[in-house]
Parts: sequence; structure tokens; C-alpha cells
Amino acid sequence: MGSSIVYAIDKLKPRHGFHSHYLLPHLPALSTGGDGALVRLKTYDTDSGSSFLPPMHLKTLGFSLLSLICAGHAHESSQYPYVPNDLRCPKGSLPTFVHNSYTYIAPLDKFANITGSFFNIAWEGGCPATVTTGTDNVPGATRGGLCLGGTFNDTLTAYSAHPDGFSYTYHGAPYTFASPGQPRMHWDAYAETMRFESICGGQATYVDFISYICSEDQIATYTEWSELHTVSMQAIAGAIGAPTLAGDCPAAECKN
Repeated sequence: MGSSIVYAIDKLKPRHGFHSHYLLPHLPALSTGGDGALVRLKTYDTDSGSSFLPPMHLKTLGFSLLSLICAGHAHESSQYPYVPNDLRCPKGSLPTFVHNSYTYIAPLDKFANITGSFFNIAWEGGCPATVTTGTDNVPGATRGGLCLGGTFNDTLTAYSAHPDGFSYTYHGAPYTFASPGQPRMHWDAYAETMRFESICGGQATYVDFISYICSEDQIATYTEWSELHTVSMQAIAGAIGAPTLAGDCPAAECKN
């Protein structure tokens, strides 16, 4: 009787920075439950007992399995209480809403390798998190550090990953800082959702930021957040060589 191939989902010990290489290298590894284990696809030859990477023509199976895993992961994440993003600002503080969106001609994985980790925030503003708690990309995790003379403290409230994108939301504690050449600024609270989506059949990526902030100066706050998003994305796009997608999807080359 000939050997058969068995497809299995392995649980892996969590490790910061690990990615699900056997399914989609651009997506952060997914938690499979309370034990925080990660998942990957492996293949086994039932005769020899050896394992190996699935060949290219089995990608469809990998995508299907990942979709099922993501669906389960989303269901499991419902155990975390929903935290409203539309902040109720304290007396004397005014609400500010900022929405920025960008599209670039580069596949999702180019961006996910830089932005896919809640703990790694240095790409947005240049200030790294020096203190973290919990598990990266699992709601309840926290990050904190020094930035522009102040101390920031953020808590992850939601995280979602699927085959063609990911998004996460965090809330921040009161934060006081001063940008170079600017007066001191204070935010009583803030919340932000970041979303990265594959578009144009994998040729390009759509990015958007939705931010809610409580502050004493709405105009200065709006400018600060909008410029932060734009400068950060311009830096990433420059680093990976991703031109702006100004219009419809890139046209495929015609073949005679």
C-alpha cells in the first residue's frame, strides 16, 4: 500500500516575532486559545514519519485551513469584553476624530513585517516600547515607553487577522509631551484602530487609521495625529520601495 500524506495543524510555543511561515509568511502567528499556542501547517508522510513543507500547489489547502483557524480565533477573541472607541471625554477636554487612509503598490507582507506587532510601535513616531506585558497581539497586552519627554501607556483591546489583512485597536492612558518647537500638549485619553488590507489581487495594500482623542486643543491634536500617520507611512513606503497607488489597481501587462 502506498504512503499517504496527512495535513496537520501543529501547536508551537509562543515566541515574540514569530510568524506563521507555513501558511502565510506575512501574517502574525495566531493564538489557538487560552494556552497562547501558535499554529502552523505541516505535512507528514505516514510511511517514513518525516515532515516537510507543503508544495506550492497545496497553497489552496493552506489558505482554507488558515481561514478556518482565523474564524476560530475570532470566535475565541469574543471572550474579551468590547471596549468602545468613541471616547467620553472628561470635563474640560474636547473630542477629536482623525481618519487617514493610504494605498501603496506593494504586497501586504511588506507592511505586515513592520507593522504587524502591537509591541513593535517604533515605526509610528520613532519611539519604541520599552516595557510590555501580556502576549503580543492578544487583547489585554500593554506597551509603554518614553516619547518626547512623556511616558505613554497603551493597552490592546482588539486584534483580528485573516488571509488578506489584519487590524488592531488600542487605548492610551493620559499622556503629556512636547514636540520639538511646539508647546506642551496633553491628551486625557486616546484610542486608535489600524487596518492593513491586501487589494488589487495582492499587488497593493490599503492602510487606514481611525483615531479618537480627548484634548484641550482640537486643532493642534488633529494636526499632530494626521502628520504622525502620514510621516510614518511615507517612511515605511520609502524603506520598502512602495510607490503610492494613485487611482485604480495596476494594470496587468498585455501578452500577445
